[in-house]
Amino acid sequence: MSVAIVTTMYNEEILAPLFFLHYNWADEIHVLYDVDSTDNTFEICKNNGAIIHDLKFPDMMDAGIKQSELNKIFGSLTTEWGIIVDADEFVFHDFFSVNIFLQQLPYGVDRVSAWLWNVYRHVTDKDIVTTHPPKYQRRHGDPNFEDWYNRHYIKSCIARPRYFSNFNVGCHDFNPNPNAPSLIGTHWKMADPELAIIRRIKNGRDRQSKMNLSQNWQCHDFHITEEQIRNECKQHENDPLLF
Repeated sequence: MSVAIVTTMYNEEILAPLFFLHYNWADEIHVLYDVDSTDNTFEICKNNGAIIHDLKFPDMMDAGIKQSELNKIFGSLTTEWGIIVDADEFVFHDFFSVNIFLQQLPYGVDRVSAWLWNVYRHVTDKDIVTTHPPKYQRRHGDPNFEDWYNRHYIKSCIARPRYFSNFNVGCHDFNPNPNAPSLIGTHWKMADPELAIIRRIKNGRDRQSKMNLSQNWQCHDFHITEEQIRNECKQHENDPLLF
């Protein structure tokens, strides 16, 4: 059983060490690297043995171009399975390894979803430690997948590359049967207010291309403010334990 991870990174020197630690079991990790990054992301990727694919946007961040390049990488994989995730998405299984889960799937299952909980910093949580597994650092969040925003993070991001490599922007294009085989995971977009402010404002809101704005891609970051981020994190600081 061979598995490859495919992701994109731009100024992710905080999340990148956590990402490689979490997915260190994978046979390959492909990083679509935004060459406009100004931090140590490239060095972290290189030191962790990532297969790096350079990306240069003509007009700041363009989700359509990014997804097209991700699909090309995914379609070129020679592994049995591929998992396409953002740098803040950590897929896992509660009881055994992802490899074993995929190996035990029934014949004919070529695509699997991941139910990604939106996690927040709980009042009992400590600061992020980049040398500790992310799975155990943020385990509280919103359990309600009936909420529209949360349902957006039931993502069909796991597939056999030889059968499927045409994901839409953000991999939000598939509504799986809740009884079908699936993995779980955490989405760290709001896992810490200071990190969220950097990633959603400096790395997100302020880098939207004209295409993103016209297509409404990543619209949740178009007008986000530091105050809104801090208020949302405050509202969730007593969320229940998810796993």
